[in-house]
Amino acid sequence: MSPSFLVLETAEDFSAWMQACGFDVKETALWLDLPLTLVSLYQRGEVKVPLRLKLKCQALFEKITDEKQHSSRWFLKS
Repeated sequence: MSPSFLVLETAEDFSAWMQACGFDVKETALWLDLPLTLVSLYQRGEVKVPLRLKLKCQALFEKITDEKQHSSRWFLKS
């Protein structure tokens, strides 16, 4: 089950998503292929996150957390 912040309805949700992924504004813009100014607008809640971007954020979060789980399992087995 995904964390509740993946709904990305508020600026706080978007900021929580960035923090959970370990991204700053520049990294978020790079990973999502967006201009820095648009990421800042989402983070401040001045623009709503479109559905397509919400899905991309969710997929990216799941990929990152899956990779972290696999790398920690490998580390624990060694």
